[in-house]
Amino acid sequence: MGTRRWFVILLLSLFHSLYRRRFFVEGDSFASIAQMEQIVNLEMTLSESLERFVELEKSRLDKVKQFSTSVKEAMNQVKIEGPKSLENPATSYAVIKRFANGWTELGNFLEKDYSNDLRNLLQSNKWQFPTHNEDLLGAMAALFRLQDTYNISAVDMADNNIIGCGAAPKLLAEDCFDLGTVAYQAGRYTQAREWLSLAETFIHKGRHDGAVNRTEVVEYLAWIEYVKGNPERALNLTLEILQLVPHNKQAKENVMHYREMVEQGTRDTHDQIKAKEEEINTNTFKSGKYATLCRGDTSQSTPQGDLNCWYHGQKSPLLLLRPIKVEMVWRKPELLIFRDLLSTKEAERIKELATPKLQRATVFNRQTGKLENADYRVSKSAWLESWDDEVIATVNRRIGAATGLEMDTAEPLQIANYGMAGQYEFHHDFGDPGSPLDLSPNGNRIATVLIYLNDVSRGGYTVFTRAKTYVSPTMGDAAFWYNLKRSGEGDYETEHAACPVLCGNKWVANKWLHIRGQEFRRKCSLNPKE
Repeated sequence: MGTRRWFVILLLSLFHSLYRRRFFVEGDSFASIAQMEQIVNLEMTLSESLERFVELEKSRLDKVKQFSTSVKEAMNQVKIEGPKSLENPATSYAVIKRFANGWTELGNFLEKDYSNDLRNLLQSNKWQFPTHNEDLLGAMAALFRLQDTYNISAVDMADNNIIGCGAAPKLLAEDCFDLGTVAYQAGRYTQAREWLSLAETFIHKGRHDGAVNRTEVVEYLAWIEYVKGNPERALNLTLEILQLVPHNKQAKENVMHYREMVEQGTRDTHDQIKAKEEEINTNTFKSGKYATLCRGDTSQSTPQGDLNCWYHGQKSPLLLLRPIKVEMVWRKPELLIFRDLLSTKEAERIKELATPKLQRATVFNRQTGKLENADYRVSKSAWLESWDDEVIATVNRRIGAATGLEMDTAEPLQIANYGMAGQYEFHHDFGDPGSPLDLSPNGNRIATVLIYLNDVSRGGYTVFTRAKTYVSPTMGDAAFWYNLKRSGEGDYETEHAACPVLCGNKWVANKWLHIRGQEFRRKCSLNPKE
Protein backbone atom coordinates (compact mmCIF):
# COMPACT_ATOMS: atom_id res chain seq x y z
CA MET A 1 0.00 0.00 0.00
CA GLY A 2 2.95 2.34 0.62
CA THR A 3 3.48 5.42 2.77
CA ARG A 4 1.05 7.57 0.80
CA ARG A 5 -1.82 5.06 1.05
CA TRP A 6 -1.13 4.52 4.76
CA PHE A 7 -1.21 8.28 5.28
CA VAL A 8 -4.58 8.39 3.51
CA ILE A 9 -5.96 5.77 5.90
CA LEU A 10 -4.74 7.75 8.90
CA LEU A 11 -6.22 10.93 7.43
CA LEU A 12 -9.55 9.20 6.86
CA SER A 13 -9.55 8.06 10.47
CA LEU A 14 -9.54 11.72 11.49
CA PHE A 15 -12.31 12.82 9.15
CA HIS A 16 -14.53 9.75 8.84
CA SER A 17 -17.15 11.20 11.20
CA LEU A 18 -17.83 14.03 8.75
CA TYR A 19 -17.81 11.58 5.86
CA ARG A 20 -20.20 9.32 7.75
CA ARG A 21 -22.76 12.10 8.09
CA ARG A 22 -22.69 12.76 4.33
CA PHE A 23 -22.27 9.18 3.15
CA PHE A 24 -25.87 8.09 3.50
CA VAL A 25 -27.79 11.13 2.24
CA GLU A 26 -26.48 12.01 -1.21
CA GLY A 27 -27.54 9.12 -3.43
CA ASP A 28 -30.35 9.56 -5.92
CA SER A 29 -30.57 7.02 -8.75
CA PHE A 30 -30.64 4.01 -6.44
CA ALA A 31 -33.58 5.54 -4.53
CA SER A 32 -36.14 4.48 -7.13
CA ILE A 33 -36.53 1.21 -9.02
CA ALA A 34 -38.47 3.13 -11.68
CA GLN A 35 -35.35 5.16 -12.45
CA MET A 36 -33.17 2.04 -12.24
CA GLU A 37 -35.35 0.49 -14.95
CA GLN A 38 -34.68 3.52 -17.15
CA ILE A 39 -30.95 3.15 -16.55
CA VAL A 40 -31.09 -0.56 -17.42
CA ASN A 41 -32.94 0.24 -20.64
CA LEU A 42 -30.25 2.81 -21.46
CA GLU A 43 -27.54 0.24 -20.80
CA MET A 44 -29.23 -2.16 -23.23
CA THR A 45 -29.13 0.54 -25.91
CA LEU A 46 -25.49 1.30 -25.10
CA SER A 47 -24.67 -2.41 -25.19
CA GLU A 48 -26.15 -2.75 -28.69
CA SER A 49 -24.20 0.30 -29.89
CA LEU A 50 -21.01 -1.03 -28.28
CA GLU A 51 -21.52 -4.40 -29.97
CA ARG A 52 -21.91 -2.73 -33.38
CA PHE A 53 -18.76 -0.70 -32.71
CA VAL A 54 -16.80 -3.83 -31.75
CA GLU A 55 -17.98 -5.70 -34.87
CA LEU A 56 -16.97 -2.81 -37.14
CA GLU A 57 -13.61 -2.51 -35.43
CA LYS A 58 -13.05 -6.26 -35.72
CA SER A 59 -13.92 -6.11 -39.42
CA ARG A 60 -11.52 -3.20 -39.88
CA LEU A 61 -8.81 -5.02 -37.96
CA ASP A 62 -9.32 -8.16 -40.07
CA LYS A 63 -8.82 -6.15 -43.26
CA VAL A 64 -5.76 -4.41 -41.81
CA LYS A 65 -4.32 -7.80 -40.80
CA GLN A 66 -4.97 -9.17 -44.31
CA PHE A 67 -3.18 -6.23 -45.92
CA SER A 68 -0.37 -6.48 -43.36
CA THR A 69 0.12 -10.15 -44.23
CA SER A 70 0.39 -9.42 -47.96
CA VAL A 71 2.90 -6.61 -47.30
CA LYS A 72 4.92 -8.84 -44.97
CA GLU A 73 5.10 -11.60 -47.60
CA ALA A 74 6.27 -9.10 -50.22
CA MET A 75 8.90 -7.65 -47.90
CA ASN A 76 10.20 -11.11 -47.05
CA GLN A 77 10.65 -11.71 -50.76
CA VAL A 78 12.55 -8.44 -51.07
CA LYS A 79 14.78 -9.41 -48.14
CA ILE A 80 15.62 -12.66 -49.87
CA GLU A 81 16.04 -11.39 -53.41
CA GLY A 82 17.29 -7.89 -52.64
CA PRO A 83 17.11 -5.21 -55.38
CA LYS A 84 17.14 -7.98 -57.95
CA SER A 85 13.49 -8.70 -57.11
CA LEU A 86 12.52 -5.44 -58.83
CA GLU A 87 13.82 -6.79 -62.12
CA ASN A 88 10.63 -8.77 -62.31
CA PRO A 89 7.92 -6.51 -63.76
CA ALA A 90 5.28 -8.33 -61.70
CA THR A 91 7.08 -7.26 -58.51
CA SER A 92 7.25 -3.64 -59.61
CA TYR A 93 3.57 -3.78 -60.50
CA ALA A 94 2.71 -5.22 -57.08
CA VAL A 95 4.64 -2.46 -55.27
CA ILE A 96 2.96 0.28 -57.29
CA LYS A 97 -0.45 -1.30 -56.75
CA ARG A 98 0.07 -1.52 -52.99
CA PHE A 99 0.78 2.20 -52.81
CA ALA A 100 -1.81 3.28 -55.37
CA ASN A 101 -4.53 1.13 -53.83
CA GLY A 102 -3.53 -0.70 -50.64
CA TRP A 103 -1.70 1.96 -48.60
CA THR A 104 -3.98 4.73 -49.88
CA GLU A 105 -7.09 2.75 -49.00
CA LEU A 106 -5.58 1.91 -45.61
CA GLY A 107 -5.07 5.62 -44.89
CA ASN A 108 -8.69 6.38 -45.84
CA PHE A 109 -9.86 3.36 -43.90
CA LEU A 110 -8.11 4.48 -40.72
CA GLU A 111 -9.68 7.93 -41.00
CA LYS A 112 -13.11 6.40 -40.47
CA ASP A 113 -14.25 6.68 -36.86
CA TYR A 114 -16.78 4.02 -35.99
CA SER A 115 -16.98 5.31 -32.42
CA ASN A 116 -19.02 8.40 -33.32
CA ASP A 117 -22.41 6.76 -32.76
CA LEU A 118 -21.36 5.26 -29.44
CA ARG A 119 -19.66 8.50 -28.33
CA ASN A 120 -22.72 10.59 -29.20
CA LEU A 121 -24.98 8.14 -27.38
CA LEU A 122 -22.79 8.34 -24.27
CA GLN A 123 -22.61 12.12 -24.32
CA SER A 124 -26.33 12.68 -24.92
CA ASN A 125 -27.29 10.36 -22.06
CA LYS A 126 -24.56 11.25 -19.59
CA TRP A 127 -27.07 13.14 -17.45
CA GLN A 128 -28.70 9.77 -16.62
CA PHE A 129 -25.50 8.09 -15.47
CA PRO A 130 -25.29 7.19 -11.77
CA THR A 131 -22.39 9.01 -10.16
CA HIS A 132 -19.64 7.69 -7.91
CA ASN A 133 -19.88 10.20 -5.07
CA GLU A 134 -23.65 10.01 -4.84
CA ASP A 135 -25.19 6.92 -6.43
CA LEU A 136 -22.42 4.33 -6.06
CA LEU A 137 -21.77 5.28 -2.43
CA GLY A 138 -25.54 5.34 -1.90
CA ALA A 139 -25.80 1.81 -3.32
CA MET A 140 -23.04 0.65 -0.97
CA ALA A 141 -24.88 2.23 1.96
CA ALA A 142 -27.99 0.38 0.82
CA LEU A 143 -26.17 -2.96 1.01
CA PHE A 144 -24.93 -2.14 4.50
CA ARG A 145 -28.47 -1.18 5.54
CA LEU A 146 -29.83 -4.50 4.27
CA GLN A 147 -27.11 -6.39 6.13
CA ASP A 148 -27.95 -4.65 9.41
CA THR A 149 -31.73 -4.94 9.11
CA TYR A 150 -32.00 -8.51 7.86
CA ASN A 151 -28.85 -10.02 9.46
CA ILE A 152 -27.25 -10.85 6.12
CA SER A 153 -23.58 -11.83 6.16
CA ALA A 154 -21.09 -10.48 3.66
CA VAL A 155 -20.56 -13.94 2.15
CA ASP A 156 -24.30 -14.46 1.62
CA MET A 157 -24.54 -11.02 0.02
CA ALA A 158 -21.53 -11.69 -2.20
CA ASP A 159 -22.78 -15.15 -3.27
CA ASN A 160 -26.42 -14.00 -3.64
CA ASN A 161 -27.60 -16.51 -1.03
CA ILE A 162 -30.73 -14.49 -0.27
CA ILE A 163 -34.04 -16.34 -0.30
CA GLY A 164 -36.64 -14.62 -2.46
CA CYS A 165 -34.24 -12.69 -4.65
CA GLY A 166 -33.58 -13.46 -8.29
CA ALA A 167 -30.31 -14.30 -9.99
CA ALA A 168 -27.43 -11.85 -9.69
CA PRO A 169 -23.72 -11.79 -10.55
CA LYS A 170 -21.47 -12.87 -7.72
CA LEU A 171 -19.20 -10.22 -6.26
CA LEU A 172 -15.44 -10.35 -6.80
CA ALA A 173 -12.60 -9.62 -4.41
CA GLU A 174 -12.43 -6.09 -5.84
CA ASP A 175 -16.08 -5.48 -4.93
CA CYS A 176 -15.51 -6.75 -1.41
CA PHE A 177 -12.40 -4.58 -1.08
CA ASP A 178 -14.31 -1.47 -2.18
CA LEU A 179 -17.18 -2.22 0.20
CA GLY A 180 -14.75 -2.88 3.04
CA THR A 181 -12.79 0.34 2.59
CA VAL A 182 -15.94 2.44 2.23
CA ALA A 183 -17.44 0.78 5.31
CA TYR A 184 -14.31 1.75 7.22
CA GLN A 185 -14.54 5.34 6.00
CA ALA A 186 -18.17 5.44 7.15
CA GLY A 187 -17.21 4.20 10.61
CA ARG A 188 -18.68 0.73 10.07
CA TYR A 189 -15.67 -1.15 11.39
CA THR A 190 -17.34 -4.52 11.93
CA GLN A 191 -18.67 -4.64 8.38
CA ALA A 192 -15.35 -3.33 7.07
CA ARG A 193 -13.51 -6.27 8.66
CA GLU A 194 -16.07 -8.75 7.32
CA TRP A 195 -15.89 -7.46 3.74
CA LEU A 196 -12.09 -7.15 3.70
CA SER A 197 -11.67 -10.67 5.13
CA LEU A 198 -13.92 -11.91 2.35
CA ALA A 199 -11.82 -10.03 -0.21
CA GLU A 200 -8.72 -11.84 1.06
CA THR A 201 -10.53 -15.20 0.83
CA PHE A 202 -11.63 -14.51 -2.75
CA ILE A 203 -8.08 -13.56 -3.75
CA HIS A 204 -6.88 -16.92 -2.41
CA LYS A 205 -9.59 -18.64 -4.47
CA GLY A 206 -8.74 -16.70 -7.63
CA ARG A 207 -12.09 -14.91 -7.60
CA HIS A 208 -10.80 -11.52 -8.72
CA ASP A 209 -9.86 -9.58 -11.85
CA GLY A 210 -6.39 -8.50 -10.77
CA ALA A 211 -7.28 -4.92 -9.81
CA VAL A 212 -6.44 -5.49 -6.15
CA ASN A 213 -3.71 -7.56 -4.50
CA ARG A 214 -3.52 -9.34 -1.17
CA THR A 215 -1.00 -6.87 0.27
CA GLU A 216 -3.47 -3.98 -0.07
CA VAL A 217 -6.23 -5.97 1.56
CA VAL A 218 -4.10 -7.18 4.47
CA GLU A 219 -2.79 -3.67 5.15
CA TYR A 220 -6.35 -2.42 5.57
CA LEU A 221 -7.26 -5.45 7.66
CA ALA A 222 -4.31 -4.89 9.96
CA TRP A 223 -5.30 -1.30 10.57
CA ILE A 224 -8.92 -2.23 11.25
CA GLU A 225 -7.86 -4.94 13.68
CA TYR A 226 -5.83 -2.30 15.51
CA VAL A 227 -8.84 0.04 15.57
CA LYS A 228 -10.99 -2.83 16.86
CA GLY A 229 -8.58 -3.20 19.78
CA ASN A 230 -6.64 -6.23 18.51
CA PRO A 231 -3.02 -5.02 18.15
CA GLU A 232 -1.67 -8.58 18.30
CA ARG A 233 -3.78 -9.58 15.31
CA ALA A 234 -2.71 -6.37 13.55
CA LEU A 235 0.94 -7.29 14.23
CA ASN A 236 0.56 -10.81 12.81
CA LEU A 237 -1.11 -9.51 9.66
CA THR A 238 1.62 -6.94 9.13
CA LEU A 239 4.26 -9.66 9.55
CA GLU A 240 2.47 -11.53 6.77
CA ILE A 241 2.88 -8.44 4.59
CA LEU A 242 6.64 -8.51 5.19
CA GLN A 243 6.69 -12.13 4.07
CA LEU A 244 5.00 -11.06 0.85
CA VAL A 245 6.99 -7.83 0.40
CA PRO A 246 10.17 -8.01 2.56
CA HIS A 247 11.32 -4.48 1.69
CA ASN A 248 8.04 -2.74 2.55
CA LYS A 249 9.34 0.15 4.65
CA GLN A 250 5.94 1.21 5.97
CA ALA A 251 5.13 -2.35 7.07
CA LYS A 252 8.41 -2.48 9.01
CA GLU A 253 7.49 0.72 10.83
CA ASN A 254 4.00 -0.60 11.55
CA VAL A 255 5.45 -3.81 13.00
CA MET A 256 7.41 -1.73 15.48
CA HIS A 257 4.32 0.28 16.39
CA TYR A 258 2.02 -2.73 16.80
CA ARG A 259 4.67 -4.66 18.75
CA GLU A 260 4.97 -1.76 21.16
CA MET A 261 1.18 -1.73 21.59
CA VAL A 262 1.17 -5.48 22.31
CA GLU A 263 4.05 -5.35 24.82
CA GLN A 264 3.23 -2.16 26.66
CA GLY A 265 -0.47 -1.67 26.09
CA THR A 266 -2.02 1.75 25.83
CA ARG A 267 -5.20 3.66 26.48
CA ASP A 268 -7.83 3.39 23.81
CA THR A 269 -7.37 5.82 20.96
CA HIS A 270 -10.21 7.97 19.62
CA ASP A 271 -10.78 5.50 16.78
CA GLN A 272 -10.82 2.51 19.13
CA ILE A 273 -13.42 4.20 21.33
CA LYS A 274 -15.49 4.93 18.23
CA ALA A 275 -15.16 1.31 17.12
CA LYS A 276 -16.52 0.05 20.42
CA GLU A 277 -19.42 2.49 20.24
CA GLU A 278 -20.14 1.40 16.66
CA GLU A 279 -20.30 -2.27 17.67
CA ILE A 280 -22.69 -1.50 20.53
CA ASN A 281 -24.88 0.70 18.31
CA THR A 282 -25.00 -1.89 15.54
CA ASN A 283 -25.98 -4.70 17.91
CA THR A 284 -28.59 -2.45 19.53
CA PHE A 285 -30.07 -1.67 16.13
CA LYS A 286 -30.16 -5.31 15.03
CA SER A 287 -31.98 -6.37 18.20
CA GLY A 288 -34.21 -3.28 18.32
CA LYS A 289 -37.93 -3.08 17.56
CA TYR A 290 -37.52 -1.67 14.07
CA ALA A 291 -35.14 -4.32 12.71
CA THR A 292 -36.84 -7.26 14.43
CA LEU A 293 -40.26 -6.21 13.12
CA CYS A 294 -38.79 -5.78 9.64
CA ARG A 295 -37.71 -9.42 9.89
CA GLY A 296 -41.28 -10.39 10.79
CA ASP A 297 -40.60 -11.05 14.47
CA THR A 298 -43.59 -10.07 16.64
CA SER A 299 -42.56 -12.08 19.71
CA GLN A 300 -42.41 -8.88 21.79
CA SER A 301 -45.92 -7.78 20.81
CA THR A 302 -48.82 -7.55 23.24
CA PRO A 303 -51.61 -10.09 22.58
CA GLN A 304 -54.63 -8.34 21.09
CA GLY A 305 -57.33 -10.88 21.69
CA ASP A 306 -59.87 -11.57 18.96
CA LEU A 307 -59.40 -9.46 15.83
CA ASN A 308 -62.40 -9.10 13.55
CA CYS A 309 -63.05 -8.83 9.83
CA TRP A 310 -66.22 -7.64 8.08
CA TYR A 311 -67.74 -6.16 4.94
CA HIS A 312 -68.12 -2.39 4.99
CA GLY A 313 -70.10 -0.01 2.79
CA GLN A 314 -73.55 -1.54 2.37
CA LYS A 315 -75.05 1.91 3.06
CA SER A 316 -72.77 3.70 0.56
CA PRO A 317 -73.96 4.00 -3.07
CA LEU A 318 -70.35 3.62 -4.23
CA LEU A 319 -69.82 0.39 -2.27
CA LEU A 320 -73.28 -1.14 -2.42
CA LEU A 321 -72.45 -3.64 -5.17
CA ARG A 322 -68.84 -4.11 -4.07
CA PRO A 323 -68.43 -3.60 -0.31
CA ILE A 324 -64.96 -3.24 1.15
CA LYS A 325 -63.42 -6.21 2.93
CA VAL A 326 -62.09 -4.84 6.22
CA GLU A 327 -59.69 -6.65 8.53
CA MET A 328 -58.63 -5.40 11.94
CA VAL A 329 -54.95 -6.18 12.51
CA TRP A 330 -54.46 -4.18 15.74
CA ARG A 331 -56.70 -2.66 18.42
CA LYS A 332 -54.64 0.11 20.01
CA PRO A 333 -54.04 2.00 17.91
CA GLU A 334 -56.80 0.69 15.70
CA LEU A 335 -55.19 -0.49 12.50
CA LEU A 336 -57.41 -1.67 9.65
CA ILE A 337 -56.69 -3.23 6.28
CA PHE A 338 -59.01 -2.54 3.34
CA ARG A 339 -58.51 -5.65 1.24
CA ASP A 340 -58.51 -5.21 -2.57
CA LEU A 341 -59.24 -1.49 -2.38
CA LEU A 342 -57.62 -1.07 -5.81
CA SER A 343 -57.57 -3.30 -8.86
CA THR A 344 -54.37 -4.26 -10.66
CA LYS A 345 -55.39 -2.11 -13.62
CA GLU A 346 -55.89 0.94 -11.39
CA ALA A 347 -52.57 0.40 -9.65
CA GLU A 348 -50.73 0.13 -12.97
CA ARG A 349 -52.35 3.32 -14.23
CA ILE A 350 -51.33 5.21 -11.09
CA LYS A 351 -47.72 4.05 -11.45
CA GLU A 352 -47.77 5.02 -15.12
CA LEU A 353 -48.96 8.54 -14.26
CA ALA A 354 -46.45 8.96 -11.43
CA THR A 355 -43.29 7.64 -13.09
CA PRO A 356 -42.38 10.76 -15.13
CA LYS A 357 -43.00 12.96 -12.07
CA LEU A 358 -40.88 11.02 -9.56
CA GLN A 359 -38.37 13.04 -7.58
CA ARG A 360 -36.25 12.23 -4.53
CA ALA A 361 -38.57 12.19 -1.51
CA THR A 362 -37.87 14.83 1.13
CA VAL A 363 -38.66 15.31 4.80
CA PHE A 364 -39.41 18.42 6.83
CA ASN A 365 -36.49 19.64 8.95
CA ARG A 366 -38.00 21.09 12.12
CA GLN A 367 -34.87 23.11 12.85
CA THR A 368 -34.44 24.78 9.45
CA GLY A 369 -38.09 24.74 8.38
CA LYS A 370 -37.05 23.36 4.98
CA LEU A 371 -37.66 20.17 3.00
CA GLU A 372 -34.48 18.18 2.47
CA ASN A 373 -33.11 14.73 1.61
CA ALA A 374 -32.47 12.38 4.51
CA ASP A 375 -30.73 9.02 4.82
CA TYR A 376 -33.70 7.64 6.75
CA ARG A 377 -36.06 8.21 3.82
CA VAL A 378 -34.84 6.58 0.61
CA SER A 379 -37.49 6.73 -2.10
CA LYS A 380 -38.85 8.90 -4.91
CA SER A 381 -42.28 10.42 -4.85
CA ALA A 382 -44.82 12.27 -6.99
CA TRP A 383 -48.14 13.95 -6.28
CA LEU A 384 -51.33 13.27 -8.28
CA GLU A 385 -54.55 15.31 -8.25
CA SER A 386 -58.06 14.12 -9.09
CA TRP A 387 -57.99 16.09 -12.34
CA ASP A 388 -54.84 14.32 -13.54
CA ASP A 389 -56.80 11.22 -14.49
CA GLU A 390 -60.20 9.64 -13.92
CA VAL A 391 -58.53 6.76 -12.07
CA ILE A 392 -57.22 9.19 -9.44
CA ALA A 393 -60.66 10.74 -9.03
CA THR A 394 -62.24 7.28 -8.69
CA VAL A 395 -59.71 6.16 -6.09
CA ASN A 396 -60.23 9.34 -4.07
CA ARG A 397 -64.01 8.81 -4.05
CA ARG A 398 -63.53 5.20 -2.99
CA ILE A 399 -61.24 6.23 -0.12
CA GLY A 400 -63.91 8.68 1.04
CA ALA A 401 -66.56 5.97 0.94
CA ALA A 402 -64.35 3.44 2.76
CA THR A 403 -63.27 5.82 5.54
CA GLY A 404 -66.45 7.89 5.78
CA LEU A 405 -64.29 11.01 5.92
CA GLU A 406 -64.40 14.28 3.97
CA MET A 407 -62.05 14.27 0.98
CA ASP A 408 -62.20 17.94 -0.08
CA THR A 409 -59.59 18.90 2.53
CA ALA A 410 -57.34 15.90 1.90
CA GLU A 411 -53.89 16.20 0.35
CA PRO A 412 -53.24 15.03 -3.22
CA LEU A 413 -52.41 11.37 -3.66
CA GLN A 414 -48.70 10.89 -2.97
CA ILE A 415 -47.03 8.08 -4.92
CA ALA A 416 -43.74 6.69 -3.61
CA ASN A 417 -41.39 4.25 -5.31
CA TYR A 418 -38.80 2.60 -3.07
CA GLY A 419 -35.63 1.46 -4.78
CA MET A 420 -32.57 -0.45 -3.64
CA ALA A 421 -33.00 -0.94 0.13
CA GLY A 422 -35.63 1.82 0.02
CA GLN A 423 -36.92 2.72 3.48
CA TYR A 424 -38.48 5.38 5.69
CA GLU A 425 -37.47 5.08 9.34
CA PHE A 426 -39.95 5.48 12.21
CA HIS A 427 -42.06 8.64 12.23
CA HIS A 428 -45.65 9.72 12.72
CA ASP A 429 -47.78 11.37 10.05
CA PHE A 430 -49.30 14.17 12.13
CA GLY A 431 -47.53 17.41 12.92
CA ASP A 432 -46.34 18.22 16.42
CA PRO A 433 -47.90 21.26 18.10
CA GLY A 434 -46.80 24.44 16.34
CA SER A 435 -45.46 22.64 13.26
CA PRO A 436 -46.51 23.62 9.71
CA LEU A 437 -48.80 20.55 9.56
CA ASP A 438 -50.44 21.48 12.86
CA LEU A 439 -50.95 25.07 11.68
CA SER A 440 -52.25 24.08 8.24
CA PRO A 441 -55.47 25.89 7.17
CA ASN A 442 -57.11 22.47 6.92
CA GLY A 443 -55.82 21.42 10.32
CA ASN A 444 -53.60 18.50 11.20
CA ARG A 445 -53.59 15.11 9.49
CA ILE A 446 -56.42 13.19 11.12
CA ALA A 447 -55.94 9.90 9.27
CA THR A 448 -53.73 8.01 6.83
CA VAL A 449 -54.63 5.62 4.03
CA LEU A 450 -51.57 3.73 2.79
CA ILE A 451 -52.21 1.79 -0.43
CA TYR A 452 -49.86 -0.89 -1.74
CA LEU A 453 -49.56 -0.73 -5.54
CA ASN A 454 -47.61 -3.96 -5.98
CA ASP A 455 -46.45 -7.12 -4.23
CA VAL A 456 -42.91 -7.05 -2.80
CA SER A 457 -40.75 -10.15 -3.16
CA ARG A 458 -39.18 -9.72 0.26
CA GLY A 459 -38.98 -6.94 2.82
CA GLY A 460 -40.71 -3.59 2.62
CA TYR A 461 -43.03 -4.15 5.59
CA THR A 462 -44.81 -1.23 7.22
CA VAL A 463 -43.94 -1.65 10.90
CA PHE A 464 -45.56 0.08 13.85
CA THR A 465 -42.69 0.36 16.28
CA ARG A 466 -44.70 1.23 19.41
CA ALA A 467 -47.54 -1.15 18.73
CA LYS A 468 -44.92 -3.79 17.77
CA THR A 469 -46.74 -5.09 14.74
CA TYR A 470 -46.36 -4.91 10.97
CA VAL A 471 -48.29 -5.00 7.69
CA SER A 472 -46.81 -6.81 4.70
CA PRO A 473 -47.33 -5.11 1.31
CA THR A 474 -49.97 -6.81 -0.84
CA MET A 475 -51.04 -5.34 -4.16
CA GLY A 476 -54.35 -3.48 -3.92
CA ASP A 477 -54.60 -3.56 -0.10
CA ALA A 478 -54.65 -0.39 1.98
CA ALA A 479 -53.75 0.20 5.62
CA PHE A 480 -55.88 2.75 7.48
CA TRP A 481 -55.41 4.39 10.86
CA TYR A 482 -56.26 7.60 12.71
CA ASN A 483 -53.25 9.79 13.47
CA LEU A 484 -55.16 11.91 15.97
CA LYS A 485 -57.17 10.91 18.99
CA ARG A 486 -60.80 12.05 19.22
CA SER A 487 -59.54 14.87 21.45
CA GLY A 488 -57.45 16.17 18.56
CA GLU A 489 -54.15 15.29 20.17
CA GLY A 490 -51.56 13.31 18.23
CA ASP A 491 -51.55 9.56 18.81
CA TYR A 492 -47.89 8.67 19.20
CA GLU A 493 -48.77 4.97 19.23
CA THR A 494 -49.15 5.32 15.41
CA GLU A 495 -45.39 5.72 15.03
CA HIS A 496 -44.45 3.61 12.01
CA ALA A 497 -41.70 2.97 9.47
CA ALA A 498 -41.17 1.53 6.00
CA CYS A 499 -38.65 -1.31 6.14
CA PRO A 500 -35.93 -1.58 3.49
CA VAL A 501 -36.92 -3.43 0.34
CA LEU A 502 -34.71 -6.53 0.35
CA CYS A 503 -35.79 -8.05 -2.95
CA GLY A 504 -37.97 -6.53 -5.61
CA ASN A 505 -39.70 -3.20 -5.95
CA LYS A 506 -42.19 -1.29 -3.83
CA TRP A 507 -44.84 1.21 -4.90
CA VAL A 508 -47.23 2.83 -2.43
CA ALA A 509 -49.84 5.59 -2.53
CA ASN A 510 -50.42 7.77 0.54
CA LYS A 511 -53.62 9.69 1.16
CA TRP A 512 -53.53 12.03 4.13
CA LEU A 513 -56.88 13.38 5.38
CA HIS A 514 -57.14 16.53 7.50
CA ILE A 515 -59.34 17.62 10.41
CA ARG A 516 -61.29 20.30 8.61
CA GLY A 517 -64.61 18.96 7.33
CA GLN A 518 -64.66 15.97 9.70
CA GLU A 519 -66.70 17.72 12.43
CA PHE A 520 -69.82 15.63 11.77
CA ARG A 521 -68.03 12.55 10.46
CA ARG A 522 -65.95 11.60 13.50
CA LYS A 523 -67.15 12.40 16.99
CA CYS A 524 -64.86 14.56 19.12
CA SER A 525 -64.02 14.02 22.78
CA LEU A 526 -62.86 16.21 25.65
CA ASN A 527 -60.98 13.26 27.13
CA PRO A 528 -57.31 13.63 26.07
CA LYS A 529 -56.89 9.84 26.25
CA GLU A 530 -59.61 9.11 23.69
